[in-house]
Amino acid sequence: MLPPLFVSSLSKYCKVQEMGYAGVIANPASGAELNMIMYLPVTIAWPYPVKRWFHWTGSSPANNVDIGLMTRDGVRVFSTGATAQGTASVPQYISGPILIPPGEFYLALCISNGTSFRITASNSGNALRQGGILGESGTSIPAVMTPAAFTTAIIPIFGFTMTESGY
Repeated sequence: MLPPLFVSSLSKYCKVQEMGYAGVIANPASGAELNMIMYLPVTIAWPYPVKRWFHWTGSSPANNVDIGLMTRDGVRVFSTGATAQGTASVPQYISGPILIPPGEFYLALCISNGTSFRITASNSGNALRQGGILGESGTSIPAVMTPAAFTTAIIPIFGFTMTESGY
């Protein structure tokens, strides 16, 4: 089986997806993800050559975004570092080549502005916690996570891709 072009918070490779979503929200008003790091369990079945990381910006992108990957033991594998958000209402891509080995990881996202997402999925906070999502206060992805219970019901669309351009 060939790896997919994209692995995201809404893809079948993210364990939270198994819990289902109550709906998709464009330009959510909630700022629940403000200064919170989200950790979503993700399973990679093949060596995956990441070229870029992405998230969907909202109507008022501001401040910074940091996207990365953690081991299941909570150790950072990769982080894009704080990156200024770009144009409103489009996917934003951040270069960050890395070869991810097969295994189980946490897809990590930290953003410092609660109105920065264009499209998000929603479900109850309880359902997302049952799906294994964790959270932590912070303004960047740490070297080692100190996770706590996830407190919001909104999941931004973010992830990584093996494409070098387009989309």
